[in-house]
Amino acid sequence: MPWQRPAAVRLPADLPVRDGLRVDWHCHSRWSDGQGTPPELIERAESMGVTLGISDHGMSDNPRLRTPDQVASYLAELSRYPVRRGIELSIGEPLEMGNVAEQEQCRFDYAIASLHAVSLPEGTVYTSRYLNWRAGLYPSYRPSPKRYDRRGYFEAVLDGLELTASRWPVRILGHFCLLPELATKHAGFRLDEDPNPDAEATEWLDAIIQLCLRRGIAVELNSKSRAPHMSFIKRAVEVGARFSCGSDAHQRHRAGDLSYGLKLAAQLGIPADRFLAVSDVLTASAT
Repeated sequence: MPWQRPAAVRLPADLPVRDGLRVDWHCHSRWSDGQGTPPELIERAESMGVTLGISDHGMSDNPRLRTPDQVASYLAELSRYPVRRGIELSIGEPLEMGNVAEQEQCRFDYAIASLHAVSLPEGTVYTSRYLNWRAGLYPSYRPSPKRYDRRGYFEAVLDGLELTASRWPVRILGHFCLLPELATKHAGFRLDEDPNPDAEATEWLDAIIQLCLRRGIAVELNSKSRAPHMSFIKRAVEVGARFSCGSDAHQRHRAGDLSYGLKLAAQLGIPADRFLAVSDVLTASAT
């Protein structure tokens, strides 16, 4: 049943401090491409016993959240509510934190660096098309460009993530995935099967995890796109990575949907203390 807006939005008086399995770090409001206001999203998440972080698209991905004045207004609104204040950026975001007024920079609790698109000499690879197919928003998926340099793609993503993490307070790697055409050098794949990475692709995936470990970045378990794939998550568990839960909600009734993260935590035996919690961000923000 679609969520119906309550007659009066009921919000907690203070930010609920819950463990990482009860925090939705990835949610979009009308500040970007979401359908709900911050109070509506918070109320929905709270009804499910979930603490919310709002992380609207910003900078190059959103002309409504790019200038210092726009960012100040966004942060000012979020500061009125019991919510963590975030922003979602594309990996390789060209704009620096310096584009945001210095007094506003420290008011972001966290940033999500997400894999949306990768620019290559052959053209732009839109990873979001594959993710939206996994989310059920597209009827099919075909690589575009049809052929591109796999090693060049791998290096561009690694370099872009390193750059973004050096410029912004990145705490979460958003909806990361291995595109199916990149699993092997032959570029063949079946959409009804998860990608099975060869040695070169596995080396790249390990490098991504090691970068996250070095930078203190949690790997998001994204309910909307069911990403990352199971093999990547298993490897991240083995080497000691931390995780976060995210609904990636763009609709009000999806706020607080942590189904993918909860399912994998149970299947793989990932303890709650391996998930980014409200207390982690509160501690980091206070230092």
